[in-house]
Amino acid sequence: YSSAASDVYKRQTVISATKQYNLKFLNLDVLSRLSNNYTKLISLDDVKKLFFCEFKECSHTTIDIETLYQKQGHIQWLSDQLKASDSSVEVKWQSMMAAFYSVLPYFWNCLSDEDKTIFLDSMYSKFMVYMAPYPAKSARIIQSLLCSGQLKISAGLEDVLFNIDTNSSCLMVNNSRHNFDCIINATGAGYSAENSRNKLLINLLTSGTIQSSPHGGIKLDFETQQVLGDSGKWSTLFALGDLARGVRLATADLGQVSIQCEHAVNHLVNQLQNTQVLENSTFLEGNQNCQKRSEVEQKLSTLDMEEELYYKL
Repeated sequence: YSSAASDVYKRQTVISATKQYNLKFLNLDVLSRLSNNYTKLISLDDVKKLFFCEFKECSHTTIDIETLYQKQGHIQWLSDQLKASDSSVEVKWQSMMAAFYSVLPYFWNCLSDEDKTIFLDSMYSKFMVYMAPYPAKSARIIQSLLCSGQLKISAGLEDVLFNIDTNSSCLMVNNSRHNFDCIINATGAGYSAENSRNKLLINLLTSGTIQSSPHGGIKLDFETQQVLGDSGKWSTLFALGDLARGVRLATADLGQVSIQCEHAVNHLVNQLQNTQVLENSTFLEGNQNCQKRSEVEQKLSTLDMEEELYYKL
């Protein structure tokens, strides 16, 4: 059961043969020009136009997301997907999507908060049908369960209720009640920091050390992964992975997390190098040089205090 309005958007594509693809429209050079070297925001409509141009360029056909899945049932959809996967013929749009995933955070960072909300509310599920194909082995298992009647795909999940007296669970789906002996929530931990069960995260939010992002995770500096709190940017507190979802969107794989780590480490190295230069500087006597020494000592003292606070947290 899914909370989606229609079950057609809960389908996934099956991964097929892919090759390296060079993006012609959805690349960083185009994004840099549109955003004036990342100094201004771009519109979601502009990104959609680039996406459809890229899709047409790689597959030599157009795409109608609104009606694409409504022509077939789930079993027929999987059968067609598996045939394409078994043929070992490159599915070019999958190659295109794999290439786009690597630059997705940069496009996401150039959207306004309003456009991000629109995308998550009305386009994200459809987009992920293409972005996250699953292996053919898993698709065959699902196809078999669907054919045998052991598995049913249904949308419109509204609520989950539990009866302590009867020790049973109930799903409310499209205003109707469905009783089950056991319900397994396989939706994952979710991206909302405010709804997290992690006590450390909750305490950090309550204290204002970190701030929740309206698009998932917490607020971060895009370039350095530094955490943003009520008092501003932390110089020694960083976040990676799902906590960066609101800032980067693409956070679910090791490759993207590695890039986040690289950004954080590069910033730390630069910070340490700058600190080392200041520590090793030779100061001459005189009011001006004494003032410089005082500024350096104050900077180092601030770094020490922030480091101590980080370890306490």
